[in-house]
Amino acid sequence: LAYKDRVTIGTATVDDQIIGSEAYMSGFTLIEPFDGILTGSNQGEVSSYNTTPKFMDNLYAAGSISEPVSGVYIAPFVDGEENTTEISFGGVDPSKFTGASLPRSTTPTNEHWNFMASSLSWGNITVIPPIYARMDCGVLYILIPTETTLSITDSVANASLDSTDSQLVAGIIFPSNMTVDKLPSLDIGLGNLSVSIVASYYVVPESAYAPMNITDDGQIHTWLCPGGPSLIGLGQKALEHICSAYDSASYNLESMIHCD
Repeated sequence: LAYKDRVTIGTATVDDQIIGSEAYMSGFTLIEPFDGILTGSNQGEVSSYNTTPKFMDNLYAAGSISEPVSGVYIAPFVDGEENTTEISFGGVDPSKFTGASLPRSTTPTNEHWNFMASSLSWGNITVIPPIYARMDCGVLYILIPTETTLSITDSVANASLDSTDSQLVAGIIFPSNMTVDKLPSLDIGLGNLSVSIVASYYVVPESAYAPMNITDDGQIHTWLCPGGPSLIGLGQKALEHICSAYDSASYNLESMIHCD
């Protein structure tokens, strides 16, 4: 079901925002209640609408913001501590952003912000371009090319892919004789910006095992999952280390900065 209602986020208000009603949801229990996603696929979602106007689209159309730009920083979740995640509408704090703009590689109605990454490596395993990439704050995991996933598991004795019914099915699992300090970082080139995600950030903490339905088997489970040929997907566990800005006028992924 879809409704129109007044929606307020911080000091930003839209009087006639189309919102969806979820009658049933399964599979994602890490954060409850699940409050929704502000941006994403908006093509063919609501009857009689070719594309559904999103929150920022309506703010811009009403003249509430001067430019259709939003900024996002997803702070790491720490149980018991106040979360400092930030989202801005109409612009960003320029002191937090640096680097070149990345042109979006698909049409505005695509479900993700797609672009081309410049490089990707894990230890001595390097991905040969082209590397298709996308931002996706609606998922936790980090997608890497399927062929890279297989290269990593082949390079580490007894490494495997999760074949259980966990929320990280097909995610890389390293054997119990490995330690976090032995694992290399995942290095991603985004335009002229280099982001290094160290192993302690891509390894799943034991506190997340139960909500992700992961069996505590003594092995090292990771947020790294196969994304398809030559494709990387920057979910929340990657965006915890990147401030990103999105320009809906030019459909560019604007300048970013490593936030660690």
